[in-house]
Amino acid sequence: MKNKILIVALMLAPASLFAGTAVNQLTASVPAAVANASLVAPVAPPARYADNNDGTVTDTVTKLMWGKDGNSTGYTDGHSIGSWYKAEKFCGQLRFASHDNWRLPSLVELRTFLVKSSGNPFFTNTNNQRHWTSTNGPGADTAVLLHFRDGTDGYDNKSTNGNYYVRCVRAGQ
Repeated sequence: MKNKILIVALMLAPASLFAGTAVNQLTASVPAAVANASLVAPVAPPARYADNNDGTVTDTVTKLMWGKDGNSTGYTDGHSIGSWYKAEKFCGQLRFASHDNWRLPSLVELRTFLVKSSGNPFFTNTNNQRHWTSTNGPGADTAVLLHFRDGTDGYDNKSTNGNYYVRCVRAGQ
């Protein structure tokens, strides 16, 4: 309730109270649905994941499809994938749950998976190490990695055979 009052107070306060870009930062963080909400009884949000009953789960918000078991759509079977090139090839050649259009997720996509899969019973065998993404690093020969242990990201050379993992994704329906 305090958050709702704070949001309403911020929305009603004159812009002069917030010098410069702070207003833009504050209003940008308030979702349009909240800013335009009428006073109605809250409705429970829909389930975040829909079980496709084929070893996959679809994120109902992002519409991305993930394998439930990291050993099915990831290379986490106790061994790291190594280089970004191997990870990209693995996802590109993956045939799972009657789908053949799996790919490396972007950093943004993988971050939603990490946040929403943490402690989620839908997902098993998810390694807590660094995972390759399709997002380029600062150089053409680098790519971004997301560390599943703490959510930090970094980058490495795409040809480095490090202790790196992969979790493939595909666009859902």
